[in-house]
Amino acid sequence: MNSNQLIDAIGAVNDAAVLDAKAFHYRGDAAAAARPRFGKMTVGVAAVLAVLLCIVAVAFAVDQEFRAAVLSFFHISAEDHVERVPVEDQPLTGDDAAGKNITVTRVRVPNNGHVANGLFAICSDEIEYKQGSHYDLYKQEGGELVKLKLQHTRRDFSYNGTAYSVYLEWAEDEEGCCALGYVELPNSVAGQYAVLQFVPGTGEKLLLLLDGKYPVIIDLHEDGVQELIPAAVMDELPFLKAVHITRDGKYLLLNAGRYYCAAIGTEPLTCLDELCGAALTGCSYIGEGIFSCHSLTGGAVDEADLAVYVRGETPASPIDFGMITTWNVDVQRQAAGVVGSTAATAFTNPDALWHGTERTEPFSPGLVYVPHDEGAYMLEVDGERHIYVVDLRSGERNMIEGALWPDVDWPYAELVGSPEGDKLALIQRDATNGSLCRLSVIDFKKMRLFAIERDTKEVGNEHYADWFDNDTIMVDNNVTDETGHNTGDSWYYLYRIY
Repeated sequence: MNSNQLIDAIGAVNDAAVLDAKAFHYRGDAAAAARPRFGKMTVGVAAVLAVLLCIVAVAFAVDQEFRAAVLSFFHISAEDHVERVPVEDQPLTGDDAAGKNITVTRVRVPNNGHVANGLFAICSDEIEYKQGSHYDLYKQEGGELVKLKLQHTRRDFSYNGTAYSVYLEWAEDEEGCCALGYVELPNSVAGQYAVLQFVPGTGEKLLLLLDGKYPVIIDLHEDGVQELIPAAVMDELPFLKAVHITRDGKYLLLNAGRYYCAAIGTEPLTCLDELCGAALTGCSYIGEGIFSCHSLTGGAVDEADLAVYVRGETPASPIDFGMITTWNVDVQRQAAGVVGSTAATAFTNPDALWHGTERTEPFSPGLVYVPHDEGAYMLEVDGERHIYVVDLRSGERNMIEGALWPDVDWPYAELVGSPEGDKLALIQRDATNGSLCRLSVIDFKKMRLFAIERDTKEVGNEHYADWFDNDTIMVDNNVTDETGHNTGDSWYYLYRIY
């Protein structure tokens, strides 16, 4: 989006959508704030409550009502043949394999509802107050919402000399997907807590951040609290920005100005910045006790070139977006090795050129995607728009045969990694109306690219696209009545890639 589109989009967001995008954010002294898409949640001393997700695959079927968007499914290979996805529930015949690769479901959600951890949350209070509101939780079956039974728990405990009282309501479907429907706000300044995420692989344990700096785990069914890092160690860290438990449940990743990690319950904190000898920009866990860390350097803008861009002209020389250097850090061996150094792009260093002016950044080869928190793959594009996948475990760089980077650039394209880090969504917007015209998925493990072409002539006001679960992409589209006016409800289009 350019700046005007962004302002328009913010103004169009209904109140319920503010709580969307994989997290609920709660504050005891101010209104809740929500992450606008996509990025990973950050927490600090000022944050009191937040909810992140546990994501498990949910099966979807083609919805007969789904007629608003015409789709094409491309299996990008050397022969580049096109497969058609039915927009009605007519069976596939012959060699048509589209049904093996993608299904589509459309679900209507009221304006006080939103997506929560692979489920749907709909406010049950007469007035939605954003913080402290109650939500019923639903799964979807065949394009319909099915209400789940809410469970609740109260956990009272003391930690580091402070008493905490945690009351939660949640639901879980038969697939093990969990979401929170209510988090009670503490009444006092002392005893504040933030619910960060369900512990991966469990539907009964939650990661909490106490008073903005102490990460602990509680069990929804059993009393007690599990300390992850001694309180005295956490007291020595500066402002805590983010906390993440790896998907294997073995490591804790912290961002406190510098990046730290620790094996849960066994090891002291390891400063990843010190092991790499650099000020790190981000880290991701790639498994087996190894973190991929990267640092962005350079990217200074020549003043003359900047003036040319401001005038809407093309500079004579390419813009320097800086370089991204990547290390692999073995936590157990306390060793770090350089994987490589590659040119950044507008996607990996948008600040190099973004100064509030309205423009589309020109294509430049280099890294277009670097994972954060989870993921073992980077994405690189060369000067001829060939797409390469870099495996951070092995260092191998392989081209996706038959696939080219599309003729669309930042800010009309966005890259979003899947929850498990093995897929990447390329979300393309129509520059004329901002609609989502093409959704591409790169499967890193299979080295294939899938593209969903969307006819945007019939769509309404689309907010965003994101991962619903690790295999499903969702698109939020406002519902309009026969006069074209926004009703406040939303259609969620769910595209499941097999």
